Amino acid sequence: MSGFLAGNGGYNGGYNGGYNGGYNGGYAGLARLADGATLTPAPDKLPALSPQPFPTAAWAPELRAQVVLAGLSGEWRDLACPDPPADAATLRGELRHLMDLASKLRATRLGEILAQSVALDGPFLNLLAADPAARPATCALVATGIVVGQAAGMHWKWHHQRPRPAHLYPALMPVLPTPPHASFPSNHALQARLCARLLQGALGLEDDHPFVTHALLDLADRIAENREIAGLHFPSDSDCGRTLADALAPLVVASAAGEALLEQAKAEWAGMAFDAVPLATP
Repeated sequence: MSGFLAGNGGYNGGYNGGYNGGYNGGYAGLARLADGATLTPAPDKLPALSPQPFPTAAWAPELRAQVVLAGLSGEWRDLACPDPPADAATLRGELRHLMDLASKLRATRLGEILAQSVALDGPFLNLLAADPAARPATCALVATGIVVGQAAGMHWKWHHQRPRPAHLYPALMPVLPTPPHASFPSNHALQARLCARLLQGALGLEDDHPFVTHALLDLADRIAENREIAGLHFPSDSDCGRTLADALAPLVVASAAGEALLEQAKAEWAGMAFDAVPLATP
């Protein structure tokens, strides 16, 4: 216990000292300005830049995604989202499948499951070696898939109010706390698939291109499956999420903000080839 207290004291001392020093120093400087002091040199002597719009590339990806979300029409609410299966035989089959996934894959996928419970953009951006400095529009497009998918998924979750798998079969023992919202559809499945479809548009690739089928969509499917392995979603939750994402993607890029973002993301990949190259010759 004494070691813990000593460590905690060191942490608090360092944190509070740094915070208070920085805060008080900055506040004291503001107080001096408020007392009548002026900057040196005075503002009218400083060189000034001509007014320019805020740089588009400087927008945080998740905030630009909010602009796309705000510009969507209400048409997405009319997309088909049938009721989840509720008959006993189907539910038993899905629960058996989840138990099988947990016993076979939970240990090896645990790292992915934990990471993807915090953020979904990383797997897609890592796949493309994209970052906000080099490809800001691409990052904002991925963020759009996450933000729009979250909002759309919550709309249907509230409508269907499906219980989580562990509510029906606690022996699943999910590796994460059960999320505080309904199960159907799976938002991870919807968001990941929507990210994949938006990136497919930015890269200008057809549905049957190997990079789409074996990279983007396979990655989205793996993210969805990881939520099943974790014990948080039924397979039918994931299926519905994928279906909704495929229908939602065209509506996103049909909006003015979505179309503009897509065109900027396309420009970031102009001249890049995504031809399939075999890893080994026969």
